[in-house]
Amino acid sequence: MSAGSGSGPTVSPEVPALLRWATSRLSPDGGLDAEVLLADLLGCDRAKLLAMDGEIDEEGLRAYEKRIVRRQGGEPVAYITGKKEFYSLEFQVDARVLIPRPDTEILVDEGVRFLREERGGVGTVADIGTGAGPIAVSMACQVPGCSVIATDISSDAIDVARSNADLHGVGGRIRFVIGDLDDPLRQTVVEEGVDAILCNPPYVLPGDDRVDPTVREFEPSLAVFGSGDPLRIYERLARAASDLLSPGGLIACEVGLGMERDVLSTLSSAPGLRDARILRDISGLDRVVTARKVVADG
Repeated sequence: MSAGSGSGPTVSPEVPALLRWATSRLSPDGGLDAEVLLADLLGCDRAKLLAMDGEIDEEGLRAYEKRIVRRQGGEPVAYITGKKEFYSLEFQVDARVLIPRPDTEILVDEGVRFLREERGGVGTVADIGTGAGPIAVSMACQVPGCSVIATDISSDAIDVARSNADLHGVGGRIRFVIGDLDDPLRQTVVEEGVDAILCNPPYVLPGDDRVDPTVREFEPSLAVFGSGDPLRIYERLARAASDLLSPGGLIACEVGLGMERDVLSTLSSAPGLRDARILRDISGLDRVVTARKVVADG
């Protein structure tokens, strides 16, 4: 049995043959994408998919063909499936938000460690530039005693993040505020300040030819590309940390490749900040720069 669409190629509905067809349509290493897209469509995991030898129905076949065409055009798998895993949680994503990356999980690691070890599992966290909400939601899930303020300049991103917070049952502990970088915090933070500021800012220069073409074409430019010198963003974040962190508080920022020393210097020279250091991601790359707010004597 086989089916085709118009003048296009005939596609077999048997799962093994369908995967071979899809892999051949994608790049040489497109087998994983082919499997993920079909497993998601069928509502199963990849292990179960690979054990299948039956056929999918006509509707499923057509839907899968459309997914493969979208992937051929460079659209990220996460936008096609509408979901992406981050910190062992599933997040809803679409073209309104940056796709969460595993490299950013180190920000959550550091935030969780800090609140558990130095704040007794309580405190207020600010997630600046929340996007789909992976940092804010993961922090709320990992540290039930904390509250989170999540900001973003995009109202669309805030809508997605709020949906993800509700999906994971932490919407009541996250306050979402629209605004640019630290501006919302300065309008909402109470006198005692926040305990931690976590941020993955838009630090890529528009002319950087190292950027994956699919990122440039499909992901929101507002979340990827900084305007002008990206160090200006980190200078604003450093001032925010100086002004808004409680004594002993933590700031942790993701940085682009080659930026870590400049950002380290920026945080080190900010009034009231100390102990700046660089953390490596799961790939062993310098990815996050942190600093602490000075604890006043006496």
